Amino acid sequence: MDVPWLRFQLGEEHYLHAVSDVREIIPYQSPNAVPGGDTENLGMLTLRGEVVTIFSARGLLSMPERAPSEESKIITLATAEAVIGVVVDNVADIVHLDPRAFERAVDGGAGSAIQGTVQHEGRLYIVVDFPSRLGR
Repeated sequence: MDVPWLRFQLGEEHYLHAVSDVREIIPYQSPNAVPGGDTENLGMLTLRGEVVTIFSARGLLSMPERAPSEESKIITLATAEAVIGVVVDNVADIVHLDPRAFERAVDGGAGSAIQGTVQHEGRLYIVVDFPSRLGR
């Protein structure tokens, strides 16, 4: 059974995240820094009257940071506890794929955003779940 996945990029790597968690995608806005936060925690934004914690996808995936560009986006994700935002380099589109085709990550484990990989249209995609990385 095919389900929708959001395609996005970090550098040259291509990623998928379940659309079911996505609330909205907005152009990058600089969040208000929070003193003493984790390195992947970029700060807070108020979106539609709701305070949203913004995280770096690069930080959550242990990648080197890069300054945001005009193409950068914030993907807001609804969790059981709150809405969070994740900064990515670029959002491509939505694809429909069968999760049974995914190769599960061997070392994904608890606390990892990486759930596995999948080949689609000649390209390797890394399947992530940011709320699971954040324990939400």
